[in-house]
Order: sequence, then structure tokens, then C-alpha cells
Amino acid sequence: ARFGSRKYSNKPETLGDTRVHLTNTSLQKEFGDISDRSHPAFLAGSNGSGSKVALSWLWKRLEGQGVNTADMWRKVVDVCGKALESVDADIPNQPNSFELFGFDVIFDTDEKCWLIEVNSSPSLSCDSSLDSSIKGGLIVDTITLVDP
Repeated sequence: ARFGSRKYSNKPETLGDTRVHLTNTSLQKEFGDISDRSHPAFLAGSNGSGSKVALSWLWKRLEGQGVNTADMWRKVVDVCGKALESVDADIPNQPNSFELFGFDVIFDTDEKCWLIEVNSSPSLSCDSSLDSSIKGGLIVDTITLVDP
């Protein structure tokens, strides 16, 4: 899960501050290490890096606050499934091949899941041990699905 480098605020004076509004890692890297000890990536310890945290860590933290993370995950799966269904006729069937998509979603304060974008070539580069762990697992899972 990605976070902005600074805590979100809808105050007019923060509207131009990309550290608050953008979670894109390539943009957040420009701001250097996070020194705010209340930032999720700092609180996550080895489960955090830069402006990212492991989803497993985030789920545990949210569950500790009484959030139903199983329901949140169901919403993520639902919005991603609907996105794929909406373009099904436009994606040609390619026997003997597969494609990996990256889905960027965000939750609002009412826990509604919103699709931000779909990446047809998500980055698998690793800038930290957290990236290596998560993306390495993704690669293993993908190969297992393609060649059980």
C-alpha cells in the first residue's frame, strides 16, 4: 500500500503539495526519506519502506481500529473484476500467453473503493527489501498460476 509523503489534508493551502496528494512512488522518491515518525511507513518498521507498507501490515493496523478488511478486500476484487469485464471485448485472446495488470485503488472515508487507474505494465523493479519480498512473491504466484 502506498501513502503520500505527508498526511492528507483538504485545506486549500495543501492543494498544490504533491507530497500530500500523489502516491506515485517515482514522484514520492523526489522528497527523500520520510522523517515523520507518525507516517505509516515509519510505523511499519521492516514492513515499510519509502512511502509504502506491506498490505498485511496495513490490514492488521486497520483491523485493530475495527475496520472489516475482508469487506475492503471484497470491494477491491469487485472493482477490479468490473474493470476487466468492461473491456473484455477489447482484450484479444492470446493463447499460450498472459498479461499482468496493476490496479491502483483508493478508499474514501466511507470505505468506498475507487479505481484510479489500471497499468498494463506494472513496475516490477525493486528499490527495497520490501519491494523484493512483495514483488518476488507476485512473480512466484504468477508463474504458479500460469504453469501449475
